[in-house]
Amino acid sequence: KAVCDQADGAAMGVLAGYRIGEKMAMLRVWVRNVQKGKLQQLAENSIMMDSSSLSDDSMQSMLDVLKREKVKCLIGYASAIGELSDYIRRNHISTEEFSLHSIIPISETMPDPVRKQLQEQFGLPVQSWYSNEENGIMGVQEKYSDAYYINSESYYYEILKLDSDEPAENGEVGRIVITDLNNYAFPVIRYANGDTAAARYTEKGGRFRLELTELYGRRSDMLYDTQGRAVTPYVITNNLWNVDGVRQYQFIQDGIKVYTLKLNGDKDRMDLPDILGRIRPYLGEDAEIQVEFVQEIPVLASGKRKYIENHCPEYVPEIRRQHAGREDL
Repeated sequence: KAVCDQADGAAMGVLAGYRIGEKMAMLRVWVRNVQKGKLQQLAENSIMMDSSSLSDDSMQSMLDVLKREKVKCLIGYASAIGELSDYIRRNHISTEEFSLHSIIPISETMPDPVRKQLQEQFGLPVQSWYSNEENGIMGVQEKYSDAYYINSESYYYEILKLDSDEPAENGEVGRIVITDLNNYAFPVIRYANGDTAAARYTEKGGRFRLELTELYGRRSDMLYDTQGRAVTPYVITNNLWNVDGVRQYQFIQDGIKVYTLKLNGDKDRMDLPDILGRIRPYLGEDAEIQVEFVQEIPVLASGKRKYIENHCPEYVPEIRRQHAGREDL
């Protein structure tokens, strides 16, 4: 399994523009159990960049390292790389002297406007990896589309309906269920990892391959309109990206028709009617959207910043069980 993971990583790296041995920077929160020693960093030709602080000073320091060390590949949390891109935009920083030729977001779904902005800033494709701790790198985003090439040689994938174990239709949002074909020491069979996606089957040379057309992440990241229909989180991230006065945002579904929009930025420059008008049509005219102004959108202990959350017990089983447990007490 370990050898297969290394081979899969090398193959997926090539598909995303990274080749083993090139100078690489990894942007994430480096807690003690994942930190790399100097010798390991030297052997991997890699640099650890810590995203636990995303202040302007920290991001300028990151850019200085990328430029000085002539880093070829940047791999890191999608939200952290997105903050770095926004810092470049806000401060009109030229990227001509950087040596990057591949950027690989991981762990989170990167909103399409952020991906396009990065591509324009650095003049290169931005391709996310699809991976998790339990299995490894399972797929890579295609160069010029949102779809993901899936590693079907090492894993067997099923996309099941959200509320049943029936196969989802082509293009229908469903739950990802994975069977690892190489893990004999600890078999992982029909493992529901909590992610959701829409998929389709494509045929090439007589072979059928599953392709993820859209990857949404955890079910707790899914949103539903006031009629109970699943809504892609992209309707929020795409419409709130680069809005005048808004530096950070977080959108939370609290109930079937109740939502909270947290905004961090210059309140005087924000046009609230315009902001709400961008997203209300996707949720329903009867959507109750409460706006909260905050100083900061907190970073999770993992170092990720969640832009979309669903706290509605009717839609998220984990929260429903928590509520039931409190009632039992």
